[in-house]
Amino acid sequence: MQSTRRQNSLTGDWVLVSPQRNNRPWVGSQESLPEIPAVPHDKNCPLCPGNQRAGDEKNPDYTGPFVFYNDFSALSAPPPTGAVTQPATAAPVPSFIREESAQGECRVVCFDHRHHRS
Repeated sequence: MQSTRRQNSLTGDWVLVSPQRNNRPWVGSQESLPEIPAVPHDKNCPLCPGNQRAGDEKNPDYTGPFVFYNDFSALSAPPPTGAVTQPATAAPVPSFIREESAQGECRVVCFDHRHHRS
């Protein structure tokens, strides 16, 4: 799956289309929960130090700000320098839709290692 930008032919606005985002975990709508005591580390949180993220990625035991590439990026990663790219094999796009590849980096910033901080 590759991210693309499509131009709305009526408004001229560009819209980011990222089909791989459907793989992102989603709990859904949540109602208010009973207040739980704040904990500095949650063993189920994919952002906490030392915890498992998507795939085989594991966070280091960080104690300050921590930055990593988003496991569910909205953009396709740019090809390595010198790599030959193959054209996408997706379904053809109607001629009235302008579309082009959208590549870049999406990163996650954890500003504090303590889970209960905001």
